[in-house]
Amino acid sequence: MTMKKNAGDTKKRQNFFDSRDKYLSFVRATDEKIRTAFYLARRIGKPSARRPYYILDAGAGEGTVISTFLTALHKKIPKTPVVVCAKEISIDDICILLGYLPDRFAEHKSLVFHITNLSYRELQNPEFSGFVRAKKELRGDTSHDFGLQLMNMADFVKKHWALETAEDGGALRPRQKIALTVFRKDQKAALETAVPEGPATTPRRFDFIIASHPFRLRRPPARTAAAVLAPLAGMLKAGGRMVLVYASGRDFSRPLLRMMYPDISPFRNAAPEKLLRAFKKIPGCAAVKTRASSLRYGFVNLYLGRKNFSLGNIYSLWNAVAYAGQISDSERREDEDIPEKIRQKLARAKDMTFANHVVHFSAPRRRG
Repeated sequence: MTMKKNAGDTKKRQNFFDSRDKYLSFVRATDEKIRTAFYLARRIGKPSARRPYYILDAGAGEGTVISTFLTALHKKIPKTPVVVCAKEISIDDICILLGYLPDRFAEHKSLVFHITNLSYRELQNPEFSGFVRAKKELRGDTSHDFGLQLMNMADFVKKHWALETAEDGGALRPRQKIALTVFRKDQKAALETAVPEGPATTPRRFDFIIASHPFRLRRPPARTAAAVLAPLAGMLKAGGRMVLVYASGRDFSRPLLRMMYPDISPFRNAAPEKLLRAFKKIPGCAAVKTRASSLRYGFVNLYLGRKNFSLGNIYSLWNAVAYAGQISDSERREDEDIPEKIRQKLARAKDMTFANHVVHFSAPRRRG
């Protein structure tokens, strides 16, 4: 690929995360989200039951990961206040996320759930105040009660999470910044310290940070480390943990992507070693302990057998592969011969599971 194509490719990639229909198709076609959630649940450790537990979901998506993670946390600390900050800018995803929360509020009474579109830098900055503060006090004590109230917030979400195109014509961005706090009204007195008042925003320090696919794979590692990893790691409490999960391309998807997009190298900057090398060079990050591992997941319709894949299944699988490789809409090919080409590749594939990189970050027990 020539340098000229690389420069033009940058603008195309800016719109990858804006395509929510492709994201939701990926969620339905694979078990990646639920496997990620249970993987994270095994890394909770032994949280203290004497103080609130703070979680940041750095890209909540449609809510499968955080809602499942909360069920595991409830099992460990059923009566301890749990404070979640979920960052998300997609209206579609937030509306789906709200549908997961009624059961969580019924199960864990002392849950405080913040939803915000603030950037990582804004979340980290205690002086930032350029946002709208909103609260939703849930009445009642059953999932049904909470579900009705949260379902009726759709218009509120559409209004306050409206997006606009950046002035340079690139990615979509929030029209306004907002932080919405949801909690049970009958627990308000007990949650007094966890529910912000006045100009206060969401929590600034967290016991556990979930960072699932939070950056563009083709972005230079130094930029990813500075714009994503360092701000997130900087919000860990002393002894806090962060788990970064993202596509590795070390699976059957790589030859498919190479066949369809020979001029694109989706995973050229994906090696954890590159990211961590850049991360450790940033002031204050060298003391954070890191280690890398992996997580595999699959296509949910594999039980049909490859020979019985319908045309719809072929396109569903192809979308999952293209999504894992972060192929933007403007880069996608829709050739008529795609199904047959993919079918031929699948016939030779020995393993049809996807692979994610997983990087664990542990903050020092004492933070400066």
